Amino acid sequence: MPHSAPAPSFVRDYVRRLSTRVWALHALRSLPLALASSFATLLVASRICEPILTARAALVVGSCAGLAFLVTLALLLRKTPALAGPQIARVLERQSPALASRLRSALELAAPPAPDAQLSPELTRAHIDDVAKALAMLPREQALPWSTLMHASSLAGLWLLLVCVLLGLTQDGFSAFTHALFQPAPVRADGTRVAHVVEHLRVRLTFPGYLRREPALLVDPTSITAPRGTNIELHVEPSLPMDRGAVVLDGRASALEFVDRASAVG
Repeated sequence: MPHSAPAPSFVRDYVRRLSTRVWALHALRSLPLALASSFATLLVASRICEPILTARAALVVGSCAGLAFLVTLALLLRKTPALAGPQIARVLERQSPALASRLRSALELAAPPAPDAQLSPELTRAHIDDVAKALAMLPREQALPWSTLMHASSLAGLWLLLVCVLLGLTQDGFSAFTHALFQPAPVRADGTRVAHVVEHLRVRLTFPGYLRREPALLVDPTSITAPRGTNIELHVEPSLPMDRGAVVLDGRASALEFVDRASAVG
């Protein structure tokens, strides 16, 4: 124990920092399961909600996912406040049961005594000094190591989070759904929702015969320049499952031909 720190203040500081470490480790231990709960909420919402979200729908879905995270975290941390006060000594029981018992009694003695209590100030101070010296020999990192993160709840949370992520990666349209949470679709006056739904676009240009040019293939172009008479074939890969689609050029709509679940041509 540092000589400049009085024993009572050293014990209080040790307990305060140990309590902070307890909360931090318990929160980190609970984080995977809370994230898995939030991710599962998004998976369910992507199944029951329309794939193109409006601002209001995105707010509702995001709030539900956030609420699932907070509720799960609160449930997992509900027993942590029980370690406040003298009960914080339970943290030391694995390393030193005797020191845990002595720390608990020192914290109880340091509390304001009852009016009818008969305590010897000298014995109380000697006991607190003795506990402070013992605590100085047991760093908080040793009393509560990072290895305590490997708990059943954290391992279960990591496993569930991994399962949810894999389901999200394999679920059609989930990436577009999560993208819509942050960039919801504006709604026109006629109720049409405007959203980015094209994942990839490939364009095949077949030039007129008199040019004697080989066909060109453009990948994800932002603009297309071609001579008059060029045949333009579009291959669209949407970011969500599609039933029908159309390409509008100069005010004229051309229906896309449905090829498979993930692409269409026109």
